Order: sequence, then structure tokens, then C-alpha cells
Amino acid sequence: MDWQWIDNNASLREVVTLASREHAVAMDTEFLRERTFYPQLALLQLCVGGNTFLLDPLRISDPSPLRDLFEDVDTIKVFHSCAEDLEVLNNWIGTLPEPIFDTQIAASLLGMGFMLSYSKLVSELCSVELYKTETRSNWLQRPLTNAQVKYATQDVYYLDIIWRNLIEKSDLDSKTDWILSDGQALIEDLNKVHEYDHLRISGGRKLSRLQLCGLYALSRWRELQAKERDLPRRWIIDDKACLRLLEMFPCTRHSLGNIKGLPADIKKKFGGEITDLFKQCLAKTELELPPLKPDPLSKEKRGQVKSLKSFVQEIALELGTVPEILIRSRDYPLLLDICNGKKERFPNYWNGWRDRLVIQRLKERSSHFLQNK
Repeated sequence: MDWQWIDNNASLREVVTLASREHAVAMDTEFLRERTFYPQLALLQLCVGGNTFLLDPLRISDPSPLRDLFEDVDTIKVFHSCAEDLEVLNNWIGTLPEPIFDTQIAASLLGMGFMLSYSKLVSELCSVELYKTETRSNWLQRPLTNAQVKYATQDVYYLDIIWRNLIEKSDLDSKTDWILSDGQALIEDLNKVHEYDHLRISGGRKLSRLQLCGLYALSRWRELQAKERDLPRRWIIDDKACLRLLEMFPCTRHSLGNIKGLPADIKKKFGGEITDLFKQCLAKTELELPPLKPDPLSKEKRGQVKSLKSFVQEIALELGTVPEILIRSRDYPLLLDICNGKKERFPNYWNGWRDRLVIQRLKERSSHFLQNK
């Protein structure tokens, strides 16, 4: 499997010129984010017309030609499960590639299975077994090992072959526009994907409204600190320490100092900032406190969700796809709330082809629940 190493601006421009002549370019990335808040791009792989290129972002000082390629709507960018790829590329290039053909989405819409892994797809379509042994290796090291190079090369080499197989199927089934539309939804959702990451403190489910207010304030503060220092959130303060603070709700340095089990360096470094956050929460009125998290679904609503899921299975069979790709499981209650008149922001991916073929039909079915109450 041949490949070419690209580590200078002139060679990058040549590769981009080749890519701009193609109908599609297969892309993949390798990155690390264990010690940083922002992912560190270590390698960008391209397959252009069957030729594989490994781009070294550690040596390329001017990635601007890639911006032109990313913004060229006549060249489709092929990825597999690309959410993290988009994030790391946006950080490096400053723009997002489009249009996107995500082979994981394509396989789901073509009825091959839901969220198939890359290795599974390669096995099914190329009869090749891949070994993902280098996934967590040090991609920032130079030179890369032979195993790393083989791993990185095969990731886009077979992706190009998979794309050619899937685009033929999707054109025959008139689903290519669906796949590209879902790729566009990924782009539009990128800025929202991590919108609530800072609230994902494990174990924080049973909190009072005041504690929830403290959770929001503490987690927002932690997010800003992590971004400013480009450090993982847990390196600022881990989830266990956050929950301990919410339990005790310290509003003075003295009360903070008396909390057992809280690391001394947190008290010393951030004591004043943390106690100020909790004092501000105490000053809020009852109306200003956030609502409690919703209760589990009622028996009636669980039955409605079950009925909608059965209906989606019928729609999926009719469309020749898998039901899980049509609407996310967590969004059934949201759909019912919207049909009940609750003002909620509906997900981006409900637009386009899915609105007419799935969402509107589910809304009509949901209206029957209301009529029969």
C-alpha cells in the first residue's frame, strides 16, 4: 500500500491541487487530547484518486490551501464517524470541510446496520480484517513507527474504496442527498455538540435547585479555566471534588477549609473564586434558580414512546433503512412534548428529508394520543 509523506507547504499545495480535481477525497485524522483541553492534531490522511498522502501538521506552517479545499463544494469530503475529526480540523484550519459524506451514516441509511464501526464496514465491503492496535499510540512522535504508518494509511485507503461502493448504492436508492444532508447537519451541530459538556459531572443527578445552580456555576467556571489553560477539565477540578463542594456548598474560605476529602491545592488555588460562586448562588431568588431535572417518564408516556418506536420501525422498513438513524431514542419524549404544545428547540437533524418522511408523520401519530385522551 503506497503512501507519500507531506511535511512542507509546497507539497501540500500540490496535493490540494490534485484533490480539487477529484469528485471526492477520503479523509481521516489522528490526534491526542489526554493532556489538553483542545485536541492536538498529529496527522491528517487523504486518499486522492486512490493515492494516499500523510500530512504532517507539526511541520506544515501554512495550512491555508486546505481551507480552499474544505470550502470547495464541488469536492465531496468522505469521512467515517467524523464528529471528532471535524472538531480537530476546525481548530487547525479555522473552517469546516463540506459537503460531507459520512460512511457510517451512509451505511445506516442504506440499511446495512446502525453505527457500524470502520473495521466492520471494511470487513463487509472489502473482505479485509483491520487491527486497530495503534489507536492509542503516541501520534505526536516523529518519526512514526511502521505500524503507525500502516494503520494511518489503511484508514483512508479503504475508506476511498468504501465510498465508491456506498455512493453507487446511494445513487441507485436516491439517498445520496439524504447522506449529504445529514453531513451538513453534523457541521451545523458542531458548535452545539459540546454545549453542555461542562454539565456532565457524573453522580450529580439528585440535586436540589440550589445545588443545581451551584453545579451550573461551578461547571461553567471549570470550563473557562480549562479552556484558558488548555488543560483537561479534571486537571482543574475532578467530578468527585465538584460533588463534594456541591454537598457542602461553602460560601467562606473557612467553611471551604473545613471540607474533608477536598484536595488542599484546590482550596489554595481556587478557594476565593469557588466560594464567590456559591455566594452568588445563595443571593438568587427562588424564581432565578434552575428547575429540577424532569422526572422519569410516566407509564402513559412510556406507552406512547413505545408506540412511536413501533411506527418508526414500519417507516424504516418502508424506506429501506434502520430505525435508529431516523430519530434518536432520547428525542421521542421531546417530540411528544412539542406535540403537547411545549415550546422546545427541536434538533437540527429533524429538518430536510427527515422532516417530511419521518417527523411530520410522527407528529400526526402523536396527535392521535391527544385526541384519544
